[in-house]
Amino acid sequence: MLSKLLKLFLVATALAPIFFTLAFLQYRHSAFWPQGWIYLSLAVLLTAGCVALLNGAKRRLEILQFEVTTATTADREVIGFLLAYVLPLVLSETSGVTLDGWTIAFLLLLFVVVVWGTHSYDFNPILGILGYHFYEVQTPGGISYVMITRRKIVSVREVTKVVHLTEYVVMDCS
Repeated sequence: MLSKLLKLFLVATALAPIFFTLAFLQYRHSAFWPQGWIYLSLAVLLTAGCVALLNGAKRRLEILQFEVTTATTADREVIGFLLAYVLPLVLSETSGVTLDGWTIAFLLLLFVVVVWGTHSYDFNPILGILGYHFYEVQTPGGISYVMITRRKIVSVREVTKVVHLTEYVVMDCS
């Protein structure tokens, strides 16, 4: 299982789309340099870090035998997160709120607290773009997990090996 620090980093990688949004806003307001560039760099670094974290976890964490009785797609949950990611666009366009550093820091902190507290940090739209899929799977003991995989699962028998990323998130290694 990932350490607490790496779990926190996994949460932070879900913020990459917010930084893409902020970079776009800076571009639209002809202020891309330097703030927009910083936001874009953060988004790219978080995305690359997330992929590196998943690849490293697959290589370094203990691979466990895993039996799945049911699997349903959980990719649809990403839509809710997209709403949070476009929040800066809505705020700046409709309310006249200035997105200064304090406002952005508050929004990011709020997002991290909600995501961390609800164990929802397994959903990251950037991973979907990179070919990852999310499934809610259940074990014979009735425990539900979110499984991250690059494969499209058509039979629960396909899943036999995983690594535990967090208490409720596993990654397919079959």
